[in-house]
Amino acid sequence: KDLRSVVRLAHTKGISAPMLSGIAASNREHIESAVDAITSLGQPRVGILGLAFKSGTDDLRESPAIDLIEALVGQGFSVAIHDYDSLRHPVFGTNQAEWNRHAHLEGRMVDTAEDLIAGSDVVVLAQFNRRYLELLERAPDNVAVIDLSGLTRTPWREQRSTETLSA
Repeated sequence: KDLRSVVRLAHTKGISAPMLSGIAASNREHIESAVDAITSLGQPRVGILGLAFKSGTDDLRESPAIDLIEALVGQGFSVAIHDYDSLRHPVFGTNQAEWNRHAHLEGRMVDTAEDLIAGSDVVVLAQFNRRYLELLERAPDNVAVIDLSGLTRTPWREQRSTETLSA
């Protein structure tokens, strides 16, 4: 949301900001790459760890996880979502409007990350949250892990299935 605001401000002032504008395109390409990686695994049940744009907030504005989820659902994947902070307390203002826009996601929310991992063929770590790392270290070997957050840089990754990916 901040990036879009700065690009918009630059545009209204007649300032060219190609590098900043390119970030949004790059972010879209990352989502497309993640969808391709998930699709290539051929597994129907996908769990997304982290919905808000960062850990410790329930703010969905500009969350790349939402774009990823929408793309996967559109391709017929069964998608479950867990986020430690989302839907745990009332939301207000602009964030309430964002939640209302994505109300259909509420039915995909899973109460615990453990349940999400147990019910998924592929788990996507979409949020940098160390609590998820601890759970993924104990995930069954047949669960493929795709880390979009960069959190899984530990030795356990080397011992896991060859389907474990890092995007």
